[in-house]
Amino acid sequence: MASDKVHLTVAQGSKECHAVYLSCGNIKKALRTKISAHTWMLVAQIPIAKFEPSKHQTLFTIRALHQCLNIIVANLKKCAVTAVDMIDPNGCIRSVHTFLAAYIADLPEQQFLAGVRQGYAPSSYAEPSSLGSPRPHRLRRGEETLLTIQQIQDELAECNAQDDIGLFEKLAKSHGLNGVVKPFWRGWYLSDDPSIWLVPDILHQLVKFFQDHVIEWARKWLTDEELDKRLSVLQPRPGFRHFKDGYTKFKQHTGKETKDILRVFLALIVPTTSGITKAVRALIDFIYLAQYDSHSTVTLQYLQDSLDGFHKHKKHIAESGVRDGPRRKGEFHIPKLELMQHYKRQIELNGSAPQFSSDQPEKLHNVYVTTYYRATNHKNYAEQMCLGLYRAETIYFASDAFEWASGLDWTAKDDWDPVETEKSFQEYIVGRSLATPTRNVFQARNPLCNETTAFQLRQKPNAKELSLQDVQFRHDVPNFISDLYQYFLGFTGRAQRGADLPFNSLNTWWRVRVQLRNPQDSDTLLPPQVIQASPPFEVGDTVHPGRYNFVLLRRGSTGDSNDADGYYGIQGETSSSCDEHFANYADVLCDSGCRIAQLRVIFVPNINGNVTPFYAYVQPFRIASNAKGKVDPDTQFYRLVRDLRSDRTRKGLVIPLTDIWRPVELIPKFDERCNRDWNCDNAVECSKEFYLNCFADKPTFIEVY
Repeated sequence: MASDKVHLTVAQGSKECHAVYLSCGNIKKALRTKISAHTWMLVAQIPIAKFEPSKHQTLFTIRALHQCLNIIVANLKKCAVTAVDMIDPNGCIRSVHTFLAAYIADLPEQQFLAGVRQGYAPSSYAEPSSLGSPRPHRLRRGEETLLTIQQIQDELAECNAQDDIGLFEKLAKSHGLNGVVKPFWRGWYLSDDPSIWLVPDILHQLVKFFQDHVIEWARKWLTDEELDKRLSVLQPRPGFRHFKDGYTKFKQHTGKETKDILRVFLALIVPTTSGITKAVRALIDFIYLAQYDSHSTVTLQYLQDSLDGFHKHKKHIAESGVRDGPRRKGEFHIPKLELMQHYKRQIELNGSAPQFSSDQPEKLHNVYVTTYYRATNHKNYAEQMCLGLYRAETIYFASDAFEWASGLDWTAKDDWDPVETEKSFQEYIVGRSLATPTRNVFQARNPLCNETTAFQLRQKPNAKELSLQDVQFRHDVPNFISDLYQYFLGFTGRAQRGADLPFNSLNTWWRVRVQLRNPQDSDTLLPPQVIQASPPFEVGDTVHPGRYNFVLLRRGSTGDSNDADGYYGIQGETSSSCDEHFANYADVLCDSGCRIAQLRVIFVPNINGNVTPFYAYVQPFRIASNAKGKVDPDTQFYRLVRDLRSDRTRKGLVIPLTDIWRPVELIPKFDERCNRDWNCDNAVECSKEFYLNCFADKPTFIEVY
């Protein structure tokens, strides 16, 4: 189940309700989380009424919510005890028991559902003064909550005050309860314990926590001006929000915007106190690990170790003064920190956390509630909304039936088998209900791919038949021609001036789409990503700056057939100064000898009209320290510098395009104050040192660190 408060009116009025949704836990999570798959249904809209006296408004609202939910789930409670025969999508009859597996809700809603008061943890006995403890508190079991409610009622009955609502609410709050008398889950067989079915919520418990607390701390560590400047100079990356005007100038931010800040946040706050950096790193690790689609005992231990690492170093955050004040007093009494202590237990019980994120009911509001409310005349709108939903559902299934029927051979209808015909229709309906699949670039007509990555380029090049000198000038790669000689002839043009390349012009492309497989499920494809290698160009009077993104190359991509050593930009052992927790991570870069480079040119040589492979010209990076593989002890990021020749110009390599593994993100290493001459167009060219950002996206976090 899922529920959330939804505002029906926009910018005027105060009409709101609790929308309640229902789905089946037997549906695969990859399908159930796709709103377009229609795996959720709206079962109720619970009104939020105004009560008298108003001083008990919250209490009456909570009681009304539970009473309405009890009506909604009444038949489900009966079915939990006595099995009911139901027909599955394949037409088979199943004997079904209905238990409450999970309830998706944000923190205030979870407190309402569990029957606890505001400021208390919904699934444990953590009180406001003990929140933020490094160890989880005892679980708040449903039977104990019901027993406490009964004891309060008995106590009031002894003094003939059982009808005194104010006294009941006062006694309930003294026990950490909100005053509900009959929770909707009481008597629900195997579902009467909220500590089991109140599941983790990535959006509000982690992302919103980061926005409300950690980002606010950073604003005090750096100042708003410095934070905005650092954000604005980062290289724009296709598919992610770029904050060209900073972050602090706006008061409200969406969850997606906060996630885009989260990706680069750790590199933004450096340099700062070592303990603060370690605490933030551990917290971001926890947020990313909690979003794994599948877990093992090892990754669950990483999850717990990350949270322990935050609690170990959080004292440094308090020492910075960001938790000072008459209420905070340097402590971390935050309910969401207590909820994080139960992530490992909840994932072991109910499965991975992303499937329970509360952004699902928020998206469902647009599909089932607000859209149909705005189509009414706002008078007696409930009946009009129900009629609209009924019509939409009828049209949806009717269109499926008509489309299915259009593919039948009606000339042979006398020979149809009724059973097979019904089965064919059921299979068609199930197929239509599936979410739109991700485009498979690996199965294109003429796929350009390697073992891990598929590449897609536009049919026509962005620039056709450019001379080698033009490419060298446009893409600002002064050693491009000599590196072409090195790759195709085995020596530089300066060494053998009498030799010529087998071509004198190139076709160039300015971007390439790459598609990777899900690192936790090789049968699932990730959406394609764009890698840019675009030189500056003009459109009318507007000059667009060049964009050269960064890539991770596969092992063995030297670009030099004569390089016997095999140049690898990142290899070796991790630093011995790393924390014990971070030393547990499998360091793919160190083990495999992969390397980082900036993609400068994507080209195909013009050789007498023959079809030739796609090539890439890249400028590699190397580890900043002398010890190979060393990472920063606080951020656990690789510190990189450009690999230079003896004349201090950048090294360049020509490689097959298919030697690219995946896009990565490098972030300039900031000083105490960001250089005011930097902007998003020149920062990566002006910076002398970079961090390899393992938080660039979730697949990168899984595979790179």
